[in-house]
Amino acid sequence: MNYFHTTRRFFTVMIFLALIFTGCAQMKTGTSSSNIPVDRAAHKPVLEPSKQTPAQESIPIKRPHVTGDYQKTIDFYKSEQAKYPYDQTLTKDYARNVDEMKDAADQEYEKEKYTSACKTYSILAKNYSAFKTFVHMLSFNRSDINKKLNDCKSILSKKGFQEYREGNLNEAIALWQGYLTIDPNNADIRKAVNTATLQQKNLQKK
Repeated sequence: MNYFHTTRRFFTVMIFLALIFTGCAQMKTGTSSSNIPVDRAAHKPVLEPSKQTPAQESIPIKRPHVTGDYQKTIDFYKSEQAKYPYDQTLTKDYARNVDEMKDAADQEYEKEKYTSACKTYSILAKNYSAFKTFVHMLSFNRSDINKKLNDCKSILSKKGFQEYREGNLNEAIALWQGYLTIDPNNADIRKAVNTATLQQKNLQKK
């Protein structure tokens, strides 16, 4: 009899312990469930400054405007664009300034100020490859610039020889020297300048 009661008590205790263990296991599982809020922001990757995307890149607030020296203006914008390649406002400013240079050269050309016009066309032609990021914004293309530059050089050369034949050595030399500022390696024009300069010195001796 004692043995029977002892055995029943033993099984009762075991069942009780099993129920407690099962309850604890369910509570533990519930703790790791999705009912507990997770701070998802803590898992959001933070980009280092050097790895920022183009849209996050800082934009210059103030841009000094360079005028007068066209090559200096282009150099300034090239430097700023290298720092801020995704700044569309800067790019538009750059394109607008380049267009204004072309307009100024065209006006000089119409006024028959061929030396100054030719210098500007030459600067634009020399730097045209630097305009590749906004070439679609420009009112001209490389062919337009090259044609204007060649026309300008041709006029300077022809007018120089015309002045020379008429005995206007100072005018001829000035036109040819303007040509040489654009194309210093032109042997024919350099020879013409030297010849006219020598004749001018001989006339001054008389």
